[in-house]
Amino acid sequence: MSESTTEGDHEAVVRRYIEKGYNEKDPGVLRETMTGDVVVHGLVGTDGPVEGIDAYGEYAAELMGAFPDVGGEIHDVVVSGDRVTARWTIAGTHEGELFGIEPTGESIEVEGIALFRMEDGMIAEKCYRQDDLGMLEQLGLVEDPTR
Repeated sequence: MSESTTEGDHEAVVRRYIEKGYNEKDPGVLRETMTGDVVVHGLVGTDGPVEGIDAYGEYAAELMGAFPDVGGEIHDVVVSGDRVTARWTIAGTHEGELFGIEPTGESIEVEGIALFRMEDGMIAEKCYRQDDLGMLEQLGLVEDPTR
């Protein structure tokens, strides 16, 4: 953490990324809150990390197109040095193609957690963990194997 960047600054950047990026559907927030060489791990529909702001922007655009009414709610934020952890819920309706999956018209509500690594006041790395199986069940694409 640089001397001029505080843990409060880190929390504000992560909140801005989630609230403005998802709830206000502002794609410009990516370049305002993330480094150009950002690395994002654990995204549904990917074989590995998504590297770079342009690649992540394309991913986010596909997600927003698939769930045009998506919105997020932040439940918890914990900051320690250059690390920020956020627990959130997203909800939306599957109205567009998502990674080759035709729209189902089904609504989802998915809880997840993300660990952000900050660098010079911006998000440099992000690791997601969310209930992807639950999302696919809600879309009617898979059945709960425990039922």
